[in-house]
Amino acid sequence: MAIDSIDYSSIEDSNKDALGDLEPIEEREKVAVKKDENIAAAPHASADSEGIASFDKFAVLDIRVSKILEVDDVAGAKKPLYKLRVDLGEVLGVRTIVAGIAAYYSKDELVNRKIIVIANLAPRSIAGIMSQGMLLAAEDGDAVSLLQPDRDMKVGSKIG
Repeated sequence: MAIDSIDYSSIEDSNKDALGDLEPIEEREKVAVKKDENIAAAPHASADSEGIASFDKFAVLDIRVSKILEVDDVAGAKKPLYKLRVDLGEVLGVRTIVAGIAAYYSKDELVNRKIIVIANLAPRSIAGIMSQGMLLAAEDGDAVSLLQPDRDMKVGSKIG
């Protein structure tokens, strides 16, 4: 069962280009190979390849340590969802995130937990609630695990 089964095909074209039309990194890869001939450029690593993101596109993401402050059920949703109030630190403040993790975590397991959040996704209405980010989690069959720092990190710390 996918934890994030949002249909992104309905997003307006202006939101699809939120990462921008960044130039391919092929030229930079050629320069890097010339600097160290022991490193071979992978032919499948072109930024134009399907499923491969250039570093420039990845670098646009604002990924932060966040702390879950509140957890509420989302009534009437097609699958079990939580509405989370998360603290992203002094600069970004408190935000609402809707996440499909209610089948995997109790509310008590989540409150005060530090997690990793993508903070600069365009807001999107999910089950009638405006979600202002996305938490990161790993999924393996029926197991789901939230990504979290392995040390006590300050809320709002940038991941990069």
